[in-house]
Amino acid sequence: MTRARLRSDGLWWVLAAAMRTGKAFGVSLLHLPGEIMFESRTQTRTRGAYWSSQEVIANALYGDGYHYGPIKRRLMNEALRAVEIDPQASTFVDLGCGKGRALVVAAEFGWRRLVGVEYDPELAARARENAESYSRRRLSSPDLSFEIIEGDAASYEPPAGQFLLFMYNPFGEQTVAAVIDRVIQSWRSDPRPVAVVYANPQWEHQLRHRELVETARVGSRRHKMEQAVIWRLG
Repeated sequence: MTRARLRSDGLWWVLAAAMRTGKAFGVSLLHLPGEIMFESRTQTRTRGAYWSSQEVIANALYGDGYHYGPIKRRLMNEALRAVEIDPQASTFVDLGCGKGRALVVAAEFGWRRLVGVEYDPELAARARENAESYSRRRLSSPDLSFEIIEGDAASYEPPAGQFLLFMYNPFGEQTVAAVIDRVIQSWRSDPRPVAVVYANPQWEHQLRHRELVETARVGSRRHKMEQAVIWRLG
C-alpha cells in the first residue's frame, strides 16, 4: 500500500471519527465547533441526545414523551426574533426542557424569568445544573431567575402575567392538546399577551381553530423538523 493511500485512508478515518463524535453530541460535524464555543461561553452542557427509560415515559399522564435532542440555535434565534412579546415583561416557559438549552438561549435574548418543566428526573437535574452554572456566569444580572420544575407538562399551570410558552416537539398529541387547553383556559380567566413557539410542530393542528393566531413561521419551508411556528393570544 502506498503512502498516499495510507494518508488518504487515515484522513477518511479521522473524518468518520469526527462525524461519529458529532452524531453522539446530537449535532452535525459542521455545527460542532459553534456548539462547543456556545457551551464554553455560557458554561453549560446541553449537547447530546438523551433517551428516557420506557418506565419514566409510561408513568407520565399520557405516556407520550419523546427523547431529548438540543434545538439548533439558529432555528431558535429565528423564532425568538419573530415573537411579539417583550422579554423584559414576560416569563419564558419551556415544556419538556430537557437539559435546558432553550432556557439558556432565551436568557441570552433578554428573558430574566425562565421556567423549565421536565418529567425525567435525570434531565431535570441536568437542566438545573446548567441553569445554576449559567447564573453563576451572569453575576452582573441579579434579576435573572431560573426555575426547573420536575413534573408533567400536561398538569402545568401557566404563570400569571405575560408569558411565552416554548415546545420543541417534546411529547405527543395528547399532551400537546392538554397543554394548549390549559394555556387557553388561563388566558380566558386573565386576558394578557401570551405567545406560543412550537418548534418541530408535529401536532400543530391542535393549535388551529382556537383563539390562537399564527403570526410567523420560520426555518425550513420543506422540512417540519426544522420549522418553528409562532402563535399569540391577546
